[in-house]
Amino acid sequence: MNEQAAPKNDVMHKVACQIVERRNLIFLIVVILLIFSVISRSWVSVENDLTTYLPETSGTRQALDIMEEEFTTYGTADVMVANIGPERAQELADQLALSLDYAIIFSNHFREEHETLPLKESVIEALSKSIPEISSSCLTTVGGLVAMMFMQFKIGPDMAICLIKAIAYSILSVLLVMPGLLMIFGPWMEKTEHKSFVPKIPFVGRFAYKTRKIIPPVFLVLVLIAYHFSSLCPYAYGLNSIKTPKLNDVQIASNMIDENFTASNYVALVTPKADYSVEKAMITELESHDEADSIKGLSNIEAMDGYCLEDKLTARSSVKGRVRVNGVVKGEVHSNVSGIMNAVVNVGGIVGRTDGFVSGCINQGAVYGRKDVGGIAGQAEPTDYETLIALENAPKRFGQITVTFKDEDHVLGRVNLEYGDSLDESGYPELPAKEGCAARWNTTKLTELHLDTVVEAVYTDYITALASIYEREDGRPVFFAKGSFGDRDSLTVSVRDLPGELRNAVESWQLTIPDDGQESHTVRYLPIEVGKKYKVYAKQDGSWKQLSTETIGSYLAFDLPGNTAELAVVPGSSVPAWVIVTAAAAVVLAGGTVLIRRRKKAPVKQAEE
Repeated sequence: MNEQAAPKNDVMHKVACQIVERRNLIFLIVVILLIFSVISRSWVSVENDLTTYLPETSGTRQALDIMEEEFTTYGTADVMVANIGPERAQELADQLALSLDYAIIFSNHFREEHETLPLKESVIEALSKSIPEISSSCLTTVGGLVAMMFMQFKIGPDMAICLIKAIAYSILSVLLVMPGLLMIFGPWMEKTEHKSFVPKIPFVGRFAYKTRKIIPPVFLVLVLIAYHFSSLCPYAYGLNSIKTPKLNDVQIASNMIDENFTASNYVALVTPKADYSVEKAMITELESHDEADSIKGLSNIEAMDGYCLEDKLTARSSVKGRVRVNGVVKGEVHSNVSGIMNAVVNVGGIVGRTDGFVSGCINQGAVYGRKDVGGIAGQAEPTDYETLIALENAPKRFGQITVTFKDEDHVLGRVNLEYGDSLDESGYPELPAKEGCAARWNTTKLTELHLDTVVEAVYTDYITALASIYEREDGRPVFFAKGSFGDRDSLTVSVRDLPGELRNAVESWQLTIPDDGQESHTVRYLPIEVGKKYKVYAKQDGSWKQLSTETIGSYLAFDLPGNTAELAVVPGSSVPAWVIVTAAAAVVLAGGTVLIRRRKKAPVKQAEE
């Protein structure tokens, strides 16, 4: 490599020298700016409402503004968890594309100059050549982005400003920071340089030169043909209709949503303000179409007591064939009756409100109103059952009450009763059993029935253990009972007086276990002091008998026959039985040995005498 430099006095060369000489200062400034950027990123506001980008004169903007004023809107989102979303990836790709070519221009100039010049001089020379090239390229891109600032769709100006900022930061980074980086990493680049993997293809250039008079006309013809066929190409306005060989993240997420959820299209329709009759008619028309799943508007949203949100009510009135009837109305025929224009209540095809009886009348038209609307009578005053059933034409069905018994899928039986009768569980049909479940009726007693009633079977999974309501100081139940119990079963425990027959008894209990069809149950008892020995006795046939217990954790487990028992707890010996037996055997053995020795010594004493 030649060490000779080619000094120049032009402006770009001087600027490049200043940048390279002050690279450390530039690094410091960049670090400070980076720290400031991290701190100030929370100060930047983000506009997520695309409506604000639309021109105020556009129909879409106006419709969305009306919807925002008139309705409560809710946001919807399709969410998929991933390492990085496509929006973020696209943002990064745009910024990289705007800045990467600047770095490539500078890097190529550096490689060319470094073949003949030392490191520092090659950086200066490459920078002086790159400044005008990069600046012109930057201005060209900025000019195109400036054109976007005149778009009526305001997202264009926002994108233009954002990308112009990115270009400015990119060119400053390439022209100010990259020279210093080349000074630092230049020696390493020399050591790691490899041969070019791009093959030389000069024949492409020769072909292009020889066909220079043929290719343009052919290209023009192809453009015209392509324009014709482009008008015949259908456009897809959603990702769902696009089929690709490889699915991206958005398509995968969308397919998962379609597989697991029902997709719906939402359409907002705007009607003249305060003209709710038009809105109601439109809703009625739309509800007649099977394609519409749900339709909501102010004219069909109920506020309370049958009134809709837009209702304007006046004083109560009655609209009907007759104003008010206190006697009997028979055999009359009426057609259309409407009280909707006056927002009235008590609207009936025959009578609006009656204190008497209506018999044999026919209404042949539609009846409209706000509240208390009926085809015959809008509102009728109540009467007692005896008077109603005594009427000449009263249906016999009025005097009967039917109680229907059902399980999940079948009718199990019916019972017919008189009006006002009662029924308890003894009159219920047999409840079918279900494996692994406890069965019960949802009600066990019916009193003074006035309406047909349905009694349903309730099946719940068996509860395998019941705990007593009595607990020790640490919150643990005193008793557990194992079995197959229903959700309404409970373990009944009560405290009893200490039995006089058992000395030193510390506790006595009355225990009742729900009947689950088992002859015996395993019961667990938590002693007063965990770690000490206790004996459990049960009163059987008038006498106390000790139960065989097993220690399971802090509890004593024992089998209890039947469903009820009186229990008593007595402290046991803290010394293991084998210890007691061994000690007793040792005492007996020692006593026997002493006696034998004394017998052997007695004859010796007599002989000496």
